[in-house]
Amino acid sequence: MATYEIYPRLAHYRELKELYAQGYNAVCPQCGQGFGHSTHREWAREYSWVPYIGADGRPIDAAVCGKCNHAHSCNYHLPPRLYYSKYADASGVREKVRRIVVPLPNEQQIAHYYGSMASIYAQSQENAPDYLFTFLCRLFDAEAVSAAYRALHITASRDGSTVYWQKDEQGRLHAGKVIRYSLATGKRDKGAGGVGWVGSSSAFARVSRPRGVCQCLFGLHQLNGLSDAARLFLTEGEKAALYGKILRPDAVWLATGGMQNFKENMLEPLANRRVCVLPDADALDKWCRKATLLNGRGYHLDVPSQWILRMINPPHAGTNHDLEDMWKDFNFLRL
Repeated sequence: MATYEIYPRLAHYRELKELYAQGYNAVCPQCGQGFGHSTHREWAREYSWVPYIGADGRPIDAAVCGKCNHAHSCNYHLPPRLYYSKYADASGVREKVRRIVVPLPNEQQIAHYYGSMASIYAQSQENAPDYLFTFLCRLFDAEAVSAAYRALHITASRDGSTVYWQKDEQGRLHAGKVIRYSLATGKRDKGAGGVGWVGSSSAFARVSRPRGVCQCLFGLHQLNGLSDAARLFLTEGEKAALYGKILRPDAVWLATGGMQNFKENMLEPLANRRVCVLPDADALDKWCRKATLLNGRGYHLDVPSQWILRMINPPHAGTNHDLEDMWKDFNFLRL
């Protein structure tokens, strides 16, 4: 495990909260979204505009040097290297973009974090079923839904939200994504504050994730002791993986948790396995290109693009139609 962190880098969540509290109001120069620019609750981890931090611990140039988190609609990204070439006369740029290293948390801090997350997970198992569970029991056999929840280690918060835990092959809990769904439709309840995270959500004990602990694939714990010949499916969203586990319980279902998480450092545990990759419609082209690149490095990622295109043409061509919506209308069991 690395013991140092290299600058310049994108701001961490805690730094974004501090910047927002200090009155920073920089917005994405392309789409106009900024720090906390949403209806999210104060504990939500989604900030639209993320600046790059220099060696002095401050934004290099919060107005332009950063990355927009609206990957679908904006996708603006100006890293320090390109910023320096574009703004060569900017005051202090050379000093701010020099690379330095700082210590990361020690093993005791990381072990304490894993222990705290395990305790929160155990407590969440005692909560009443979440709204999504109740909704799915109307569509599928209740025992099939329960079995999928157990297999994927999904639990609930006290307010009925769904908690998708990111647990690795060693059983360590890296993170827990909290999403509240509508009891009537099974869709995300955007009025409830968007995506939250265990540790910062008011529904759970406060825990700060050390910088040495990164996110991992949802469902990764299933690889522990798993045969190399096992059938693996990788989706973009956690709910799509849940649908898959209900409909195809014999297979192993995982999720990246977002379009931008289809990258090598997240997929390393799958390097020696054959994986059927099922992106949402709007991520198809990007994931196909990335899969081709990674397959050249020894991965075995199969994107059934023709099957996905048949499902989205018509009526969903050119949309960000989610995979679980497609499964309501098409039979995917032949994959």
